[in-house]
Amino acid sequence: MMLLKALVALAVLAVTFQIGAADKTTYRKVAPWNLTMAVTERVPDGGSDYFLYSFKLIDQKGTVVGASDWGYGPFLVSAPNKQVVSCEGGGVDQGAAARYYDLRATIVRTLKHEGTLVACGITKDQLLYWLHYSDYENTNSTPMADWKRVSLIKIVDSSGTEIHRATLRTAGKVLFKYNGRRYELTFDEPPHPF
Repeated sequence: MMLLKALVALAVLAVTFQIGAADKTTYRKVAPWNLTMAVTERVPDGGSDYFLYSFKLIDQKGTVVGASDWGYGPFLVSAPNKQVVSCEGGGVDQGAAARYYDLRATIVRTLKHEGTLVACGITKDQLLYWLHYSDYENTNSTPMADWKRVSLIKIVDSSGTEIHRATLRTAGKVLFKYNGRRYELTFDEPPHPF
């Protein structure tokens, strides 16, 4: 009886750890690093929305020089910063913090989330990252239906230092300067935070 219970527990555990999951890997050359980035998306069978992602950095000889843990992605690649940032959110689920990886896929810092992350991105020059959070603004009215949706936009640099912060109540632009350079980012209407 004990052996049967152990076998059943093992079978349940095996199913939990993605047996039958469909993995899809895409490859991207990162020329300035002389590396290829292989991103694997793990999609559990049954149409689940809980996707997981990992990446490997592969040199020109085909040697894996670094591999990340599984997380929620998406990944932002910054050639000048020599970093990969995993936003860890923007889907059905999210991690507690964005992760900064070096060129060995080692986590070098994390940046705690400030709410429901709905999107993230990188500036055109690949120097700064933006995190788009969604929330409700309580207008001192009790019914939640009267609360207004807002977007919190947080701009950070390669060290995780906040460069700029903006709150949007409608679709709009976020303008800011960094190191003498002017940036302009456009965002849609604030989405529902859940």
